[in-house]
Formats: sequence, C-alpha cells, structure tokens
Amino acid sequence: MKAIRSMGSNMASSGEWTSKHDDLIIATVLLQFLCIHHESRAMRNMGKSAHDQLFQIMDSWQIFERVKTWTQRCRPEALNARDVDEAWTDWARCESLRRAIMAAFIEEGCMLCCLSVAPSSRGHADYEFNLTCDDALWQARSAAEWRRIWRTARSPSMALTGTPSQLASRQLSRRGALFESRVPTALNLHPMDLFYLIHTLLREILERASVSWRPDAPEETAVAMAALQVDFRAALNIWMALWKSATESLPADYQAPFFKNALPFYWLTQVILSALQYGDVLHLIEMGDKRVFVMDAWLQRIRLFIRSRINREEMWAEMASVCQRIADSDDHFPLVGGFATFLLDKDPTFTN
Repeated sequence: MKAIRSMGSNMASSGEWTSKHDDLIIATVLLQFLCIHHESRAMRNMGKSAHDQLFQIMDSWQIFERVKTWTQRCRPEALNARDVDEAWTDWARCESLRRAIMAAFIEEGCMLCCLSVAPSSRGHADYEFNLTCDDALWQARSAAEWRRIWRTARSPSMALTGTPSQLASRQLSRRGALFESRVPTALNLHPMDLFYLIHTLLREILERASVSWRPDAPEETAVAMAALQVDFRAALNIWMALWKSATESLPADYQAPFFKNALPFYWLTQVILSALQYGDVLHLIEMGDKRVFVMDAWLQRIRLFIRSRINREEMWAEMASVCQRIADSDDHFPLVGGFATFLLDKDPTFTN
C-alpha cells in the first residue's frame, strides 16, 4: 500500500499524464481484486486498503473527466483522421481504463455485499463513464481488422465507445410493460455491462435496506421495505430482458468468463430480496464480514441450479417457498441449509 501511495504521489507531482498513470490504476484494481477474494483476512484487509487508495487516486487525478475526454477522442470521426495503428492503440488503452473502472465499482459492491465494508466512492450515480465496446472490437487481432469491424457496425460510435453508464442505470429504474418490451432494442449492452449493472443493483438494495431498517419504527420499516421490493423486482425484470437480448446469439454451451457471467448474481439479488422480505432483516444487515460465507454458499447453490437446467419459473418458485418456510427458524442463517436440502432432493448427483 505504501508503494501505491508513493507512486501515486510521485506521478501526481510530475504534472504530465503518461501511460504509467493508467497502468497504476489498472494494477491497483487487479491487486485489490486478488486480495479481497483471498481466504486470509490479512489479505482481504490489504485489498480494502488498496480500494480506498484507488478511489482517492482516481478522484485526485480527475480520472472520470479524463476518461470522458478520452472517449470523445475515440469516436469514429476523430479516429478516421488518425493513423490506424496509433488510433487502435489509443482506443485500446481507453477501453482498458474504462473496464478497470467498472471492475473497481463491481468490487466495491462485492465488499459491501459480502464483507459489509462501507463504500469508498460516492456511488456509481455520481460518476459518468461509458461501458464496454463491442466484443468483436476488443478481440480484434490487428489495427486493420479493428477498423474494418467498427466501420461496418450498425452504430460505429456505439460499437467503439459503449453505452453511457448513467443512461444504462436509468433504464433499470423505469416502469411499464410497454417500456420493458422495447428495452432490448433500445440499448447496446453487453454481458460485462450487465455484470456491472447487477452489482450496482446489489449495492443499492443493501444500502437502501440499511437506511430503511428502523427497529424502533416497525410500521415505517414495513412500508419502506415493501417499496424496496416493488422497485427492485421491477428493475430485475428489466435487467433480465436486457440479459436475454445480450445473450440470445450465444451458443447454449457457452462458458462465460467471470466478468461476463452475470446470471448467478441476478439470482443472488433475487435471493437477497427474498431474505429481506421473509427473513431476519437485521441479522442479514448486521452480520459484518461473516456475510461472505452466506453469500458464497448461496452462489455455489445458485450455480448448481443453473447448471441443472431446471425450469427457471420452477426454480424461482421453490426458492421463494424455501425462504418463506424457514423464515422463523433459529438457525445462524437458515437459507443456506434450505437451498442445500432442495438441491439434494432435486438431483442426487449433486452429492458427488
């Protein structure tokens, strides 16, 4: 952590932006990601420190303003006037930095969700940046291939620079069946974008539940928690419509890398909402860093659900039923055991 602070101070005092500034941010994101998911508490604490340093550096260096300006420079009309190799390299560095920023917010949501760590940032709603480019561009093996792909895209600008994060987030808060039916064609979102968006929903749910929970005012709490359920169930319906649109062309046996495998976190969000609705809200909110073990157990079982290809409606109905049946249990946190029982009942191969 001292090395990160020292490098950050030295670069800030130099007065000239270089690629080393971008590299430090990306390296810090990778470091905190590895540390936060480590089994050692000391390493997890190091990851928290790295995350705090990361947002201090990004704020002091005005990273979001820089990324905004840089993104404008990567639009088609600007790229056409530049040497193709130089333009490709410049665009790739901008895209890499945007993806690092997304990963930083995702990790911040994970720390709040799993470790009850207060966010270091002001919240994603206070920052504006674009989400990811078309995957074909990111996978291009040469400058010529990269240029050919974006020039023939339906929307070259959107393919190159992605959807603005605030625009994407606002769509999740809109209502109405007519709007939901038009969502998939309105935005050009990719699996990694939706991975980011589901983590922002997870964070917002827990933040709002913490603020809404007032043991001394049960009636007000009940009203606030009911409103939370309505708002976020609707947001999840929109998210699922976007997810289906973004993944409909993928083969059935496609194995998504971690940052594109958002579906387990969609179901985790559903489970958390049910835990808040049927379970001990105070227990879930005040578990502290022990919550990581509950979240990990839920995710393991959710992934088994998904791999088993059980009908989704049946899967969700049983999840809700399990939540309600064990709401009055005195267990440490009974949903974990309930899901384990259900999985073993459904498919005996899960015991192997």
